[in-house]
Amino acid sequence: MNESTQESGETSQTERRQENPGTQDTRSAEEIQADIEETRQELGESLEALTHKLDVKTRARMQAQRAKVGAQQQARVARVRAADIQREHGQVVAVVAGAAVAVAVAVATWRRWRQ
Repeated sequence: MNESTQESGETSQTERRQENPGTQDTRSAEEIQADIEETRQELGESLEALTHKLDVKTRARMQAQRAKVGAQQQARVARVRAADIQREHGQVVAVVAGAAVAVAVAVATWRRWRQ
């Protein structure tokens, strides 16, 4: 059974004939033509799927693009979080940064004075 048969629950005459190869085909020319067209469609879809699977370069590009988009989204989230933290703790960060600068200047002055 093919996928479409499994989904619809129907068995085509082609499949019945494959299951019973000794039976005579009683289909009309139109039914045979419709079966041929259906088979062509299925082969085309299978070929398209195989072509996609074998196109490693395009698949790699697509995966790289997905990774790029994911990284961009994570960067946006990080920027928003950083902005939130800065808003919440802006004064604290400024005081700590100022204290660090003051300590650095004091150490540099002390070293010069000591020499």
